[in-house]
Amino acid sequence: MKLSSILAAALMTASATTSGAGLAPFQYSVGQRPMTAPLQEISVDFHTEVETGDVVSAWLAVDRGDGQLDLACLPESVDVSNYVGSKATQGTVIFNFTKQNLPLGQTYVFGIDAGSIRAKNDPSLTNDELRVSFEVPADLGPAHFDLTGHDLEHDPKIAEAERIWCYWGIETEPVGEPEFILYRESQEIGRYPAHVGWDWDLGQAYVDFGEEMKFDRGVGYSLVLPAGSVHGMWRDDLLNPEARLDFTGDYDPSEEPLQYTCTVEVKGPGLLHMVRFHFTSCPWPIPAQGAKAQLYHLDSGTVVAEADLVLNTSVNHIEIDADFGGFPLPEGHSSIVIPDGALLIMTEDGTRPCRGISYSMDGAGVSGIVDDDAESGVLYDLRGIRVDRPRSGEIYIRDGKKTVWR
Repeated sequence: MKLSSILAAALMTASATTSGAGLAPFQYSVGQRPMTAPLQEISVDFHTEVETGDVVSAWLAVDRGDGQLDLACLPESVDVSNYVGSKATQGTVIFNFTKQNLPLGQTYVFGIDAGSIRAKNDPSLTNDELRVSFEVPADLGPAHFDLTGHDLEHDPKIAEAERIWCYWGIETEPVGEPEFILYRESQEIGRYPAHVGWDWDLGQAYVDFGEEMKFDRGVGYSLVLPAGSVHGMWRDDLLNPEARLDFTGDYDPSEEPLQYTCTVEVKGPGLLHMVRFHFTSCPWPIPAQGAKAQLYHLDSGTVVAEADLVLNTSVNHIEIDADFGGFPLPEGHSSIVIPDGALLIMTEDGTRPCRGISYSMDGAGVSGIVDDDAESGVLYDLRGIRVDRPRSGEIYIRDGKKTVWR
């Protein structure tokens, strides 16, 4: 076998195809995806045992377009490996090159001239001219951003996120200590470390805000990983262009569930009196004008009583009360309901209605509560806080049981 450096005249007008009906490969090691590693070898696989012909002519050229090919380099040597198994036979021809980084941003054609490879069991069966094209990309290409549960490509809206990922189809490593930059209406508001890694055939980087970052509804944001922050695993000159996610915020605090505890005052034989909602986190709500709490009977699906919602300013925390005036609790299961819009959230622009509340009377321990005015034992409220001065009609916990203080 002789490795020829003589190129056929057709090199100048070649097409990236297999011609004729000769010995044909089923797979090349190049062409399925961009080449992002140094050139070292190109292999060609056949469904039969193979060997090289008397003269082997192979080459690598740059595709200039319009059928114009310029010689790039020639292989230094050729190896053959055959495998015969019970279910399959495979012959592989490996063309070895001097290890090198091919110039970026080019399309290449690898060619094997006719007659260079033949079937081992039938030397008369040889290859026709073989050609395969592949690309060495100019950069890592555009990043694909991802946030679980969001279609950022078709509906780029984000209410809140702790992490946002971006991906490339090439394994990646960081350049130095890269950072994501977060912009709000084109103004920089923060920089965060870019965590860069890889998986098979996949490069990735993500930003970790450390907690759920909230993005205000209707406001424009941009998350940017600057160009040159990441490079290909096998080539440090294969860099990312700017990776940019432009999106609109979709967080509205009025849609956040209100954080609260609730105490229910029940006297006598199941008579509902005062219901107190203690709000424990910002933003603080206030009752809307004319707003009412409802006693909702779950078994019948009806509202059986209503009471005005009143802001209690006599306590040192936000409390909204509803006095049901001793309404008899119906048999079965009930809830105290504050409808949507009955509470308002204070904002810089005024007020906004917020989501409603449904508090189960079963959870309040209405069933099985006993009246108690004993002075012994330690009392705790329903949040587990010790109470030294209990109030009449309130529900407390003593010795693991709920009790109404009289």
